[in-house]
Amino acid sequence: MGKKRERSPYEVAARDRLVQRGNEAGRGYLDCVRPIGIEYEAGHAELIGSAVLVSIGERYFALTAGHVADWSDRGALMIAGRTTFFALPPCWGNQQTGQRDDDPVDLAVAEFDAAAVAELGDVRFLTVDDLDVDGHASTLPFYTVVGYPIAQQNHDRARQHFAPVATVYSNVYLPSAEYPKLWKGQFTAAMNLAIRFNPKQVVTSDGIRAIKDQHGLSGGGVFRFERLLDAAERDLLVAITVYAQTHGTKAIVATRINLFLAAILHRYPDLAAVVPPSQTLRVSVTESPVETR
Repeated sequence: MGKKRERSPYEVAARDRLVQRGNEAGRGYLDCVRPIGIEYEAGHAELIGSAVLVSIGERYFALTAGHVADWSDRGALMIAGRTTFFALPPCWGNQQTGQRDDDPVDLAVAEFDAAAVAELGDVRFLTVDDLDVDGHASTLPFYTVVGYPIAQQNHDRARQHFAPVATVYSNVYLPSAEYPKLWKGQFTAAMNLAIRFNPKQVVTSDGIRAIKDQHGLSGGGVFRFERLLDAAERDLLVAITVYAQTHGTKAIVATRINLFLAAILHRYPDLAAVVPPSQTLRVSVTESPVETR
């Protein structure tokens, strides 16, 4: 095995600034990226994933990964407000052909009514202005991933206490030429976004530490920013996390937000007036809650 190349001082400084800038961006989205759990006893949930809150027109949604919504066949799904968990409305998503493991889109959406929005309390719903509807146009972006990996959570069942711990991770994109090395080679740059992943360089509320188990990160938000030095720049939601590969070519893979918008517009065509046009694939959606595996 060859000697590992040492990074230059410039590379170290750039990496440190990327982590700092990404952490600044990510912490600003903790109120709109929320944990999803499965209820194991009344009012208490075991964390299984993440979701991003988005409003379009007068409708309010939680965007997550389809395989997170699939847990509904094992119990009631819950979503965390600022202080406690509440029932997650039934999810719907893209139509599957075969098993979920063979689904590169892997999306699910839940809609909240006005009462549920009020019940969530002091959280934030992103608007259309916060979404990157034309992510392919970006030339040299950096990305921050925000979610709730299971291994990071402080969960005391005996005291019926659950305090979600968010994880923020930042890096650059993975070239599309390397996509065939991911999972079964099913991901494509048209539908997915892959980001280089180093499990030892995540940031949590108590500092930098390795992710021992990336499960729970699925459904989290991937935000794009263009410049490392301009913290005032507006960061945009570009994708929803669906997969993390921690062996071989290490990467976090997400489904582009365009596909979520296409699915939402398929179900709610009246929202077309408030969603900017974009070049995207058409997505067929189920007309009922997501089917379980």
